Amino acid sequence: MGYNKAGRPKTDKVKEILGYKINAILIKDKDNVEKAKIPCGRFVLATNQAGMSAQQMLDTYKEQDSVERGFRFIKDKSFQCNRIYLKTPQRIDALMMVMTLSLLVFNLGQYHLREKLVTENAYVPDQKGKPTQKPTLRWVFTLMRGVCCAYLSEKYLGVINIREYQANIINVMGEEVIKIYDMV
Repeated sequence: MGYNKAGRPKTDKVKEILGYKINAILIKDKDNVEKAKIPCGRFVLATNQAGMSAQQMLDTYKEQDSVERGFRFIKDKSFQCNRIYLKTPQRIDALMMVMTLSLLVFNLGQYHLREKLVTENAYVPDQKGKPTQKPTLRWVFTLMRGVCCAYLSEKYLGVINIREYQANIINVMGEEVIKIYDMV
């Protein structure tokens, strides 16, 4: 209900019906939904790899997302590859080898940390402060900022500014990392 003109209505003006209200209950028709999905979900995957089943091909195709995420990491500004200029193909190949190995080490570290967090039932705060067992290693590097080595007249005193969550990360990573941070 409302008035058909803008502005303040006159006192003798009666409200008019400007629209209708519908009360309805929605029920999902599963058969029609499935029929509608059939033509929508088709795409072609082809390979020159002999003996690959359709399911293996689909799984391999879906795994490519993780590879793309890895190379997105390499392109990131924090990796500072945009400042490197190479002329010869051999040097470009060498840089790509180093970058790929760096990505491999990075992913192995992330995998190791996540596995240890699960086995030890430990958690790390995520970007929102909520506990998670699947942090990215990049986020863990961000969490470890602020940890410093303290020196007094060239004498090493130890590591300072370690918060509880940082100590948990160090302890989860194993003995080698604990030795590095001198947390015995």
